Amino acid sequence: VRKDFIDFYGVPSNKVHIVYNHSGKIRPKKKPRHPFYTENYTEKRIVAVGRITPVKNFSLLVDAFYEVSRHIDSTLVILGQKELNSAETKKVEDKIKSLGIDDRVDLPGFEKYPED
Repeated sequence: VRKDFIDFYGVPSNKVHIVYNHSGKIRPKKKPRHPFYTENYTEKRIVAVGRITPVKNFSLLVDAFYEVSRHIDSTLVILGQKELNSAETKKVEDKIKSLGIDDRVDLPGFEKYPED
């Protein structure tokens, strides 16, 4: 994906960095049952994790995903606590709908690791 991003957008390679999340020793015992994680799913997946709050600026992520998804077959999953009647959650959901990408973006909310 890094190389594709550099090639497609012409960004200098020294400006593109991969940030790996440290996961420690915590690993799910089962695969998640979410449809975006099925074995036969061939699109690129972008997964964001965090509470939907203004400081996280998920609206900007949605805008960026919209631009990427116009050129790369991809999906976006935003995992994180959605507060009921939250203005920020509504803002993000409305943006997704207005951009017409609601079939490629999912906000399942908070997801615990699968249990045995």
